[in-house]
Amino acid sequence: MRIGVAGYGTGGRHFHTPFIEAAEGVTLGGVVTRSPERARAVSQAWPGVPTYASLGDLLAAGVDAVSITTPPTTRGELVLEAITAGVHVIADKPLAPTADAARELERAAAEADVMLSVFHNRRWDADICTLASVVEGGRLGTLWRVFSGFDLDDQATLEAGPGGGLLRDIGSHVVDQMLCLLGPVRSVNAHLDWVDLEDGRTESGFTIDLQQHTSGVRSYLESSKLNHLAARELRAYGAEESCRASGTDVQASATRRGSATRGGPRRVGLRHARELGRVGHLRRGGERSLATDSLPGPLHAVCRSIPRRGRTARAGRRGRPDAAGAGRRAGHRAAGAEHRRRVNGLAPPAALRLLR
Repeated sequence: MRIGVAGYGTGGRHFHTPFIEAAEGVTLGGVVTRSPERARAVSQAWPGVPTYASLGDLLAAGVDAVSITTPPTTRGELVLEAITAGVHVIADKPLAPTADAARELERAAAEADVMLSVFHNRRWDADICTLASVVEGGRLGTLWRVFSGFDLDDQATLEAGPGGGLLRDIGSHVVDQMLCLLGPVRSVNAHLDWVDLEDGRTESGFTIDLQQHTSGVRSYLESSKLNHLAARELRAYGAEESCRASGTDVQASATRRGSATRGGPRRVGLRHARELGRVGHLRRGGERSLATDSLPGPLHAVCRSIPRRGRTARAGRRGRPDAAGAGRRAGHRAAGAEHRRRVNGLAPPAALRLLR
């Protein structure tokens, strides 16, 4: 299968082209870029891969599918062009600026009998997989709430104007992660930060309160690109234990270094234990650090035990089991299992063995 890529910015350079080259049975059929500098970068990174000045030229050369990773302002038009040519499409997020525009593209793909999919690489980030593992294992007890913070000190990559903004960028990922982990949401409350830029008023940060997932858990999400803070953290608060995971996904870091796909498909994502990190586990009796075959450095997860309702401080005995709480915990384990099913088995099973 030959897959072409339209666009060679951050997404095309660090995610789409490396993953295509690494996939078994897939060839990078060409890259569309009008920038001479980026065309030279393609030649240096992928010798022998042709570059094209337009999507039409790439389609005329012949590809089975195309991955669209251009800015949101041009993405929809290019997706429709590829669909009209009868080519399967993978579109970077967001697929379209509005739900109605996305539905129009979906209808066009159905009528042309081609596949249209949206690129979401962060369902399999190491931190969210770690959290899904802990939730599925049931060790947190009844899950109360989950916090997801994703701050980037990266003003240059903020897509400005009405079609841009951080909610459509990072927000697409973090909301999707929580829906996969905890299920659909009944109600939402949100606050957006706005700035005036040359290309127009732009949303530069957000806080979102997903007030009740169908699993009964509440989640809070926040992100910013203009507040001079770079931090990624997930926190899950349970009745028996709480978990904190923070760090950078190993695959994203490796692709930026140009090393993730060297050596073929087996080198992508979570790999061997010697390449992975360590887990700090905090509970009564002190802290211990252990090597794990499921967690890539520099990710760290911390679990803290807290007294369970019904435990007597002196005797240390547990109260009677709470049937409703047991049902909720079973629901959380099911949600974690569903997360694994939804990511389509893209990573090895060892990725979901943490803190047994």
